[in-house]
Amino acid sequence: MKSLKFLDFLFVIFFITLVIDFNRFGIPENFQSVFKGGVIALIILVFLIKWSQKPFKPKLSLFVKAFLALVVVSLFYTVNFKESLTGIVVLFSTILLLLLARRTFSLTKIFQLIRIACTCIILFSFCLYIFRSSSSYDFLQGKERFAGITYGAHPLASISVFFILITAINYRFKLSTRFFVDNTMLLIALLMITEADSRQAVIGLVIALLFLVWHRINLLSKVFLFSFSILTIIFISQGVEKEKFLKNQSRTSTSEEVTTLTGRTAIWLKSIEIIKNKPVLGNGYNAGQFELENNYQTMHGWSTRSAHNFLLHTGLDLGLIGILLILYGVISTFKAIYKFHSKLAFSILLYCLIISFVERGFAGGVNIYSFIFLLANLYIPNLNNHRLQDIHGK
Repeated sequence: MKSLKFLDFLFVIFFITLVIDFNRFGIPENFQSVFKGGVIALIILVFLIKWSQKPFKPKLSLFVKAFLALVVVSLFYTVNFKESLTGIVVLFSTILLLLLARRTFSLTKIFQLIRIACTCIILFSFCLYIFRSSSSYDFLQGKERFAGITYGAHPLASISVFFILITAINYRFKLSTRFFVDNTMLLIALLMITEADSRQAVIGLVIALLFLVWHRINLLSKVFLFSFSILTIIFISQGVEKEKFLKNQSRTSTSEEVTTLTGRTAIWLKSIEIIKNKPVLGNGYNAGQFELENNYQTMHGWSTRSAHNFLLHTGLDLGLIGILLILYGVISTFKAIYKFHSKLAFSILLYCLIISFVERGFAGGVNIYSFIFLLANLYIPNLNNHRLQDIHGK
């Protein structure tokens, strides 16, 4: 029992390390590396102990096997061996943790642990918000945007979205202590999304919630919802001037900010140029970001390590082979989830996919989005009917 509690704790802590930024608290960056390294060492140690007690053969999907093989091969040609090796260690540690989780927990338990991790991040960030900590804000696109204890506004917004989706799937309108706690936390999560000013998170959340609603209503309601949505879009589009609408959506009152997706189109073009230099195998796992940083710069001297698109970022790391492989992984994973009717898993992964089109998402080193993606690949295809019923509370 104690070992199970410790594995719960380890899972939650590892998930938190994917987004937490200790610099917000004035803690040196070296501590963050040491702390994460310690968590990774614990994961490896726990896996070896569990393995010695009861050996088991890890079941990996074809995509995971091929992807792991490709990232290991990339060590032989990477442009940054240290970063590739570090990324691979974190990747394999994540796989080990998820294998332990799959062997020990039901899917319901997995989402409960993710919800606990999200709750911790949201509450600690909310405390910083109350005290108006200046270190918890980032200046982006001419505006101070709240990031809480995370490394950016978008990760905080995504963590809040995860919490909302996991809470929504089992939401019950019944007066109780849990009802008031859940609603308070939902309001705080919505506040975090608002203060982070993450438009992509809002769009992703709306689409994911619509998916959940769509699968809970009857055919007549679906027809009504679809028709109402189309008519609303037509009505709004006819009454709004395009240029004025774009300026209203912009943080800097310029339509170019919206049409270029806050400069992402320029980053995409530069990423394509870099991929053309090494089109087949790329620059090495977790190393392509440095090629982008060294070759891209705005007129204000700002650069980035993210291609802001999971396909392009994969291309920077692992070339066209990596792009084809990640596409296969996405398609096969969504098919598996849909086949097993796991609505919560599908809605969260759908949200992650939407974000992945404007952020690195599934690509690059392990982050909250690729963690969910790996979880789906390692966990969901192996579910039995009993565990699927658990997630819907039936």
